[in-house]
Amino acid sequence: MDAINNIEYRGYTISIMYDDYPENPRDWSNLGRMVCFHKRYDLGDKHELDTCMFSGWEDMKQYIMEEYDCAVILPIYMYDHSGILLSTAPFSCPFDSGQLGFVYATKEGARSEFGKVLTQKRLSEVNDVLKNEVERYSQYLSGDTYYYIIYDSCGDQVESCGTYYGHDGIKQLKEDAKSDIDYYLSAAVKGNAGAMV
Repeated sequence: MDAINNIEYRGYTISIMYDDYPENPRDWSNLGRMVCFHKRYDLGDKHELDTCMFSGWEDMKQYIMEEYDCAVILPIYMYDHSGILLSTAPFSCPFDSGQLGFVYATKEGARSEFGKVLTQKRLSEVNDVLKNEVERYSQYLSGDTYYYIIYDSCGDQVESCGTYYGHDGIKQLKEDAKSDIDYYLSAAVKGNAGAMV
C-alpha cells in the first residue's frame, strides 16, 4: 500500500497510511449509547428497541429519556452517498440523509464521569463527549483512519502504530511518530539500540 504522506525526521522516514483495519470505537468504553435504525446497515450499539414501538422520533426520544434516565440525548443523522457520514446535526441534502437514531448518556454514567452534581457546565461537557463519539464513529465508518510506519535510513521498518482518526488524529500521529524516533535515538545513545524493534 502506498503512503499518503512521507515525513523525514532525524534520519528516519515516517510513512502515513490509511488504516484499512481500524478499531471500531463502539467497542471501547464509551459514555454514550448509540441507538440506530437502518434497513441495510448494522450501526451503533446493540439495543432492544424497535421503531414499530413508537409513533415517531419524538415519541422514541421521550421513551429513552424516561426509561434510561438520560442526562443528555442527541439525535444522530446519517448521510449515505459513496460512503457513510454521521452527525448530531442534520445534513443539508434531504435526499441522501435523514435521522438514524439517538446517542444518549445516562445520569448514572454522567455522574460517574463528571461528578455527582450535574451542573449545566457538566451537562455541556457530556454533550461535547457525545458529539465527539459520533464524530469518531463517523470517521471509522468513512475510512478516515490512519497509521504510521517508521523506516530507518536503510529502508527497514523499525516501528508502526495505529489507529488514528480524522484530521486531529493525523496531527497526533505525527507527534507520536516523532516521539518514537526521539526515544529510539535517546535509547541508542544509552546503548539500548533495539528499543524500537
